[in-house]
Amino acid sequence: MQYAFEQGCDLAMMVVEIGSESQRNAQRQGFQVGYTRIKWQLSV
Repeated sequence: MQYAFEQGCDLAMMVVEIGSESQRNAQRQGFQVGYTRIKWQLSV
């Protein structure tokens, strides 16, 4: 991310599972939830 910042990027994105430890870690580092995506699965 440091390299990207030095190149002028001002946006970073990551994908995590809702309510996961990864989400909590990301939020501790300053990331905020931008949107929630729901995946649908057909049960047969």
